[in-house]
Amino acid sequence: MTNRLDTEAATRTQVGALCGELNRFGIRGHAERVSVCAALLDLDELHSTLDLTMGECGKLIGTLRGLDDRDELDELVTRAKAARRRSEPASLAGILGRAAAALASALNR
Repeated sequence: MTNRLDTEAATRTQVGALCGELNRFGIRGHAERVSVCAALLDLDELHSTLDLTMGECGKLIGTLRGLDDRDELDELVTRAKAARRRSEPASLAGILGRAAAALASALNR
């Protein structure tokens, strides 16, 4: 059985919330928005945030809401792109787990 979140297009409300979160980090240009979203979702390409599914958009919104500042976002995107270059699966959960571990390690110093 196919999951609706994996197949149905993101709602206008979801895309609006995603754009609001990206704006919070100072990401306003189309090219940067789709680059960040594609990296975090480990997609080969993304032409528009309107191409996202409900599930993808929800994951991005949740991830962005869990970050405090642009530096955290930039680190997450850098890790995702590096993992992709190494041909490792760059699941959002894996990236977030590594980022959380690195942050916890830094806080414990």
